[in-house]
Amino acid sequence: YRGASAPLHAAQADICPIPVDDEGLNVEYGRTHFPDARMIFVTPSHQMPLGMTMSLQRRMELLAWAQEKQTWILEDDYDSEYRFSGAPLASLQSLDRHGRVIYVGTMSKVLFPGLRLGYMVAPANLVDSLVQAKSIIDKHTAIVPQMVLADFIAEGHFGRHIKRMRKVYAERQRVLVETIESELSDELRCGAKDGGMDIAVFFKKNWSEQRIIDEGAARSLELRGLAHYAHAERNTEHLPHASGLLLGFSSMDSTAIRQGLMVLKEILTGHLNKT
Repeated sequence: YRGASAPLHAAQADICPIPVDDEGLNVEYGRTHFPDARMIFVTPSHQMPLGMTMSLQRRMELLAWAQEKQTWILEDDYDSEYRFSGAPLASLQSLDRHGRVIYVGTMSKVLFPGLRLGYMVAPANLVDSLVQAKSIIDKHTAIVPQMVLADFIAEGHFGRHIKRMRKVYAERQRVLVETIESELSDELRCGAKDGGMDIAVFFKKNWSEQRIIDEGAARSLELRGLAHYAHAERNTEHLPHASGLLLGFSSMDSTAIRQGLMVLKEILTGHLNKT
């Protein structure tokens, strides 16, 4: 996730990519290859961008690693409110018994992007340092939006909003998946579908991501390749990224989703040269 990697690069951190599988972060790989890691950034509820949910076993393994090495875990829980199947797993922060997890979330994604409000649940011994850092960065976040949001939550509107939008997004995801399966099953395979506001799809054929993206842009279809999220600076031949697209569906109704996929179908089943 570049929103996290960019500030880490700016702080001159040595970023060490760890592979993921159907259970999320491969903790054993991390322990073996990067035993002295100072911080572990994870999106366990909905891995960015592939969408899988980290299993409870992996969560416990990760917490044990952090405790053993006195490493910080930064848990980015950016859209866990929108889970469509299965019972939600406990956050790493709620399972943490040794104060190693820094939990961050956002209101901008679950309400609207222009809000620009997030939150953090930090271990007590980090609070003063984090408050000082915040005051240096921008003094404080705008007060009036925070007051309005506090009332919005206290009066029960936020809970009702999440409940309503969870149903809306679940339906939009259903339309996306069913249309892919009925119209594009020869070209695309859907990734994890537990929740979120986007879904990773993988090419079944040897398509060039950038060529598909460019063709989409020429037809007013905005696409983003999975390569956008791949780590480019470290030698990652042992961590090959899957080729495909990340398709968002939260901002479109069912008709627009179907129309967009029909354009994508025309591109994929047209006369583009494969690479």
